[in-house]
Amino acid sequence: MMASTSKKRKWNETYQQYGFTKFSRDGLDAAQCIHCSTVLANCSLKPAKLSHHQSNLHPNIELTEEDLEAKRKRFDKQGTLPTYGFQPESKPMVQASFEVALKIAERKKAHTIGEELIKPCAEIMVRNVLGDKAKREISKISLSNNTVRRRIDDMAADVCNQVCQEIRASAFRASLQLDESTDIANQSQLIAFVRYEKEKKVKEEFLFCELLTTTTTAEEVKKLVDYFFREEWAVVDAVPAHLH
Repeated sequence: MMASTSKKRKWNETYQQYGFTKFSRDGLDAAQCIHCSTVLANCSLKPAKLSHHQSNLHPNIELTEEDLEAKRKRFDKQGTLPTYGFQPESKPMVQASFEVALKIAERKKAHTIGEELIKPCAEIMVRNVLGDKAKREISKISLSNNTVRRRIDDMAADVCNQVCQEIRASAFRASLQLDESTDIANQSQLIAFVRYEKEKKVKEEFLFCELLTTTTTAEEVKKLVDYFFREEWAVVDAVPAHLH
């Protein structure tokens, strides 16, 4: 019912001309920049997006086709980018990316604001205060539209998992409250809140918000709730016995 319909793109050798090499993540093809080691998502395997990355982040780097081909052959032979100085994204860069994505989500801003406004402003401030070297380090932080979306999805999934773990550990029954709302596209959304016991205190948390793709009848609502618990709890019975 909620399966993804996004198109899965394939790596094309012509993408090498933009300064990228093939990278695999979660079973999907992706592109890794050989200049800054940034890995672009599968949906970014488009000439326009690859060219946009190079022209915006590496405008002063020019390599001939022979240089790019030689570098690619060395990589394929050795099987590792670090051998030639291309290091994977460091933990501070990842942490910064997550924290900025969290701020974007908290303020309900468009995901593109990270790459289009926040990052350029940060680079200007760092360059003027700390110099070009610090600016180059800041430029390695990935804040593309797809990265911000993926960071937010990862954080949301982690929060949901924590709530489900707390519900499992609750000493008493948990209550589930459902509400139906309509978004700006006039589509029906099912919102679920859960109340449970944690450390001898009653805790209330937002559980999920899912699109009702057909009707808003009780049968369709139950199907959606069942689907959520099958996915999150991985059990045969839809709703856990200590939820009511």
